[in-house]
Amino acid sequence: MKGFRVLTFCALFSSSVFGTAVAGSIDSPGAPSAGSGMYTLQNLYDYLINGAPLSVQENFQEPVSGPAPTMKTTKEVGDAVQTLFEACDTDPMDVRPGKKFFCTLPCMWGVRTGGTPVPACTATPTP
Repeated sequence: MKGFRVLTFCALFSSSVFGTAVAGSIDSPGAPSAGSGMYTLQNLYDYLINGAPLSVQENFQEPVSGPAPTMKTTKEVGDAVQTLFEACDTDPMDVRPGKKFFCTLPCMWGVRTGGTPVPACTATPTP
């Protein structure tokens, strides 16, 4: 029984040391490069709702203050986009043949070409 405890302790200890050794360095591989930034939720919201151009800051800037709610939340962005999509009622037969548009029908979601017959579909709510 004592040997089993010692063996278990050694196995746990060696796995924790091995896990720490394999985790890698937490040091940054280098300074941020130009154009390596990401869009903020506010940028995405403004683009989707108002058509404002997306922009990424050229140079890294430290935050001027600590964490605080300064932008839209993912729920606000999602709700705003859903409201816009629910207002769309165009189907491919309403659009000139050959012209592309974004269809919001559940069975034809995405970029479609006008003049395409609409398949029979029923809305299936997602859980």
